[in-house]
Amino acid sequence: MSKKKGVLFLREEYGNGFGKYKYIDGDSYEGEWKDGKFNGKGNYTSSHGDTLEGEWKDGDLVNNGKYISSDGTKYIGDFKEELPDGNGILTLPNGETYVGEFKDGLRDGYGTYQYQNGEKYEGEWKKGESHGQGTLTSPNGEKYEGEWKDGKEHGQLTHTFSDGENFVGEYKNGKRNGYGIYTWLDGSSYEGEWKNDKKHGLGTFNYNDGEKHEGEWKNGYPDGQGTYIHSDGEEYVGEFERGEIHGQGINTFPDGDKFVGEFKEGNIWNVKHYDKEGKVTETCVNGEWEMDKSIKPTNKQ
Repeated sequence: MSKKKGVLFLREEYGNGFGKYKYIDGDSYEGEWKDGKFNGKGNYTSSHGDTLEGEWKDGDLVNNGKYISSDGTKYIGDFKEELPDGNGILTLPNGETYVGEFKDGLRDGYGTYQYQNGEKYEGEWKKGESHGQGTLTSPNGEKYEGEWKDGKEHGQLTHTFSDGENFVGEYKNGKRNGYGIYTWLDGSSYEGEWKNDKKHGLGTFNYNDGEKHEGEWKNGYPDGQGTYIHSDGEEYVGEFERGEIHGQGINTFPDGDKFVGEFKEGNIWNVKHYDKEGKVTETCVNGEWEMDKSIKPTNKQ
C-alpha cells in the first residue's frame, strides 16, 4: 500500500471533516480528515484494488483496521504505519490462517498458523518464521514439540510419529543432530549421537530381543569400535564397518571360549581359538579352519 498520509490543501477548510480524494496515480482515500491528514474512520484504496480501512491518526492506520488485497489476502487487527502490528487475524487466498501477534507486518510473538494441508503450528514466531517454543501437529497425529529457529526444528524437541514411534533429543536445521533417544514400536531403542537424521557418533542400540550394540556409529551403521552382546551372553568386542564385524576383535562364547584376531565382513578370517583355560586350540588363516566354525551374525542397522 501507499505511504501517503494526506494532502497539502491550499485552503484549510478542505483538509478537515469528511471527504474523498483521488491521487494522480489512481489511489484514493475516503473518510475523515484533520489538517490535511487522514484522521478518524476512513478507507484507502490503491490503484491495484487493495484496500485499507479503519481508524486513522495523523495519516497512519492505528487500530481496528482491515486490509484486503486484490488477490484475496485479508488481515483484520492492529496496524502501525499501515503494516500489521499487534494482534490480528491473517487469511490467505488458499485458506491458510494465522491468529496472533505481528510486528512490522510479519508474524512475530505468539500465534497459531493453520496450514492448507491440515497441519497446525502453535507457538512463538520471529520475523515471519516459527522461532522459539512451539508445537507442530499433523492430521495423521504426527507431532513436533519443542524449540524452533528460523522456521525449522532447532534445539530440544520431542517428535512423535503417526505410528507411535518417538524421538526425544536435539535438532539442528530441521534434522536430528546431537544427542537423542529414538524408540521403535517393537520396543527397540537407540540412545546416543545423531548427525543429519542418522545415528552417528557414540551410541547404544537395545534390541527388543535383549541383544545390544554399544559403540561408534557412522551414517546410520555401526562403524568403528563397538561391543555386541547376544541374548545368550555371546559377546563380540572390536571393530565394525557399515554394520558388519570387520577388523580386529574378540568374540567370547558363553562357555568361555574365544576367537581372537581379524574378522572380515562378518566372518572369521585370521583368528586363534582359545579355550576357557586360555590355550590355543585352533588357528584360522584367510577364513580356513581345521573344522567348520562360525560366530553368530549381529543385527544390522
